[in-house]
Amino acid sequence: MRFVGHKHPGESKSVAVVGGIMTLQPQYRRVLEERNLDPRIFNRDTAGIWGGLEGADVIILFSGTVSHGMAIKARKTAISCGIPLITVRRSSVSALKKSISGLSIFSLPVTDDEVRH
Repeated sequence: MRFVGHKHPGESKSVAVVGGIMTLQPQYRRVLEERNLDPRIFNRDTAGIWGGLEGADVIILFSGTVSHGMAIKARKTAISCGIPLITVRRSSVSALKKSISGLSIFSLPVTDDEVRH
């Protein structure tokens, strides 16, 4: 799991959320902060998305509510930086909770074969 390594014990782990519903952003933030996770939420394609994704410990991609361009950026960043990527179709708060509930047991980072060009 990627949570070991560059983070010190007790230091907040960063979770980048890509996509989602704009009005639910405060709830996404609250859910992550309640679990001592540092939220980085990207609902729009901005210049700062690259740096925000590259420094994340995990990327959660809400695939149902994100542009193709942002989804490709998230997948490519996950591959190039070795960051685990969790793809979630629904953008609900409960879907976010479910996706982060398994962080301690999750699998390998995304591979080149999984990226659609």
